[in-house]
Amino acid sequence: MILNDIADLMNFSVEMVPNEPRNFIAGHIYANNTATGIFKMLIERKANMTIGCAICLPKRSELTSSSIPYFLLNYVILLKNQDKFSSLSLFMKPFQISTWLLFAIAFATKILVQRLCQSTLIGLKRRFLKLFLVLWMGLVFFLRCSYEGFLFEIMHNAPNRPLPQTIDTIIKQNYTLLTDVNSAHILEYLPNLKKITQIVSTAPNQVFNRFDILDGNVGLLSPLPIVTFYMSQRTENISRYALVRENVFTAMHCVYYPRYTYMKPAIDRLLTRLRLHGFIAKYTQIFHFNNAPLRTDKLSRRHRKHLGTALDMDFLNVIFCSIIALETIAILVFLLEYLSLRINVLQRIYSHIT
Repeated sequence: MILNDIADLMNFSVEMVPNEPRNFIAGHIYANNTATGIFKMLIERKANMTIGCAICLPKRSELTSSSIPYFLLNYVILLKNQDKFSSLSLFMKPFQISTWLLFAIAFATKILVQRLCQSTLIGLKRRFLKLFLVLWMGLVFFLRCSYEGFLFEIMHNAPNRPLPQTIDTIIKQNYTLLTDVNSAHILEYLPNLKKITQIVSTAPNQVFNRFDILDGNVGLLSPLPIVTFYMSQRTENISRYALVRENVFTAMHCVYYPRYTYMKPAIDRLLTRLRLHGFIAKYTQIFHFNNAPLRTDKLSRRHRKHLGTALDMDFLNVIFCSIIALETIAILVFLLEYLSLRINVLQRIYSHIT
């Protein structure tokens, strides 16, 4: 649309030339100054300009001429919603395995102490034992609130497994990203993502089809306009997908020409006028951005409008660690008091303290 309007204003005709090779999409200029696709055609002057998604990159401007940036493009990661929690997963989910083991060890220790040391416990003054019991009740109350809060959250949200919200989380959770050849060029600036990304083919639709087939921790790296076009064909299943909250890469679009072309100054002036008068924004409506899936952070807040603000997890971790530390101190003091019944030195120390 932009190209047709520019052609009318500048009084020239547009002839679509197939890429070389024909099945190849876009192109690139590499560090050794070799070129592929449309950029090779521009260098050889087999074409006059590019259309479509051509990112403004410094290396491309060394061997070709580029227009001013006229459109902002976001690269995003598309994920599939995880399976729902099973009943056993919902029961075990609030706490990690280490927390459940702590409960089991504490319960077993209580039974052993009660069976083996019942006669000896009568001789204790029970002051530190009472402190231990008070702290134990506080710990149980804190964990119970955490457990019930998680179940309350499950009842107000779809019980799906949470999706990553940042790129760092995707890397830590061992996700594999799929992308096409054209989108893979941004990985030169993202070495961490390059390690976990597989280049599937040159056609974006083939990448999407493979993404639908695969299961597990698999994501799709693609420009947002292509994702929205893909979602417009799957509107009935759009809830199965989600976009990672954090954008991967933000780039500008440029028009590329052969080196030292006379068309560059005139088209730059027209692009500036179109952008200032809002025509570029109107053209971008064809991408149907309203078809984009929800971001991963929106999925977890869909039903939270009237639930208030959640407590900070760092604050809760400090409380939990403080209670555990006090419990440990109380248990150590209780053991020392227990040993004082058999060791005379400890017995004299405790007699002076109490």
